[in-house]
Amino acid sequence: MSLREDYAGFRLRLTRWGGLFLLMVLLAGFAAVNTGNNGLMLVVAVALGSYIVSGIWSRQILGKIRIRVRKPREIFAGRPVDFPFEAENLSGIFPACGLLIRSLEGMAVGGIESLPPRGRAESSLRDIFGHRGPRRAGPWRVEVLLPLGFFLKSKEIPGPGEILVYPEILPGALRRREAEGMSRGVTRWTGRGREGEVFQLRDFDEADDARQIHWKQSARQDRLIAVDRRNSRNRPLVLRLDPLAIDPRDEEACRRFEAQISACTAEILRKLNMGEAIALQLGERMLGPVAERASASILLEALAGLQAGVSGWDGAFHAE
Repeated sequence: MSLREDYAGFRLRLTRWGGLFLLMVLLAGFAAVNTGNNGLMLVVAVALGSYIVSGIWSRQILGKIRIRVRKPREIFAGRPVDFPFEAENLSGIFPACGLLIRSLEGMAVGGIESLPPRGRAESSLRDIFGHRGPRRAGPWRVEVLLPLGFFLKSKEIPGPGEILVYPEILPGALRRREAEGMSRGVTRWTGRGREGEVFQLRDFDEADDARQIHWKQSARQDRLIAVDRRNSRNRPLVLRLDPLAIDPRDEEACRRFEAQISACTAEILRKLNMGEAIALQLGERMLGPVAERASASILLEALAGLQAGVSGWDGAFHAE
């Protein structure tokens, strides 16, 4: 590794404790010179020696630490996501301890308590993305303050490259759409009814249809209970979005369009977790149906890159 790679984006900042320590050393040095006290001379020498040792140690830790961040399986907008990483201490002498990982905005996202010489450890850092679509994860900064905390040293660690952020999950937006009387956007397969055997009973939430309420169980438990039924005829639920019907210059329409995309995301996950088939129609393009949770990316990737006023997106993006 070159010096540039060892200390990529290196920064050095004097801490408050480091500044106070320097001031005390200077005062002790003036006192030792004026009085000729050998004891004070020895104290100043030890203090300056510890200052040098601390700087060399922390710089060695920072230069010899290697952190490789990997992509998580799924990333949803508005939800914290854990990026797994492997940390390796290449130093054969100094242990690495007190390492803190921050985002470029200064928010702490992870850390490493201790790592012995030539040691390795796996952990994760937590970040959050506010918007769906292709994004770049990282870089982050790793900081070392120990052993004595005179200086805060940091360097950049690269991210896993470009990632795809799935839409925010907002259950209940389907019912809110009906209340608003919107005529376009998300529609459900008509005529499904309530056929099929009971799959499960659970608490009713705002994303459910009122016809799913199990009134007897609700009366017994004094709270609303919803019933989920399997589709005995294996007919998939179809969610429809028409991005060409949305004017990208209309902010209110775009806001509703984003809510519809989030509603589709919530419905896709809910149905696939129940083992039911679901399909997605984007304009004239049909995706699916899919019936397994592992295949959800087929639909979610298309939703992640969807734009108002654009015919569609194939879910492809450039990954490093």
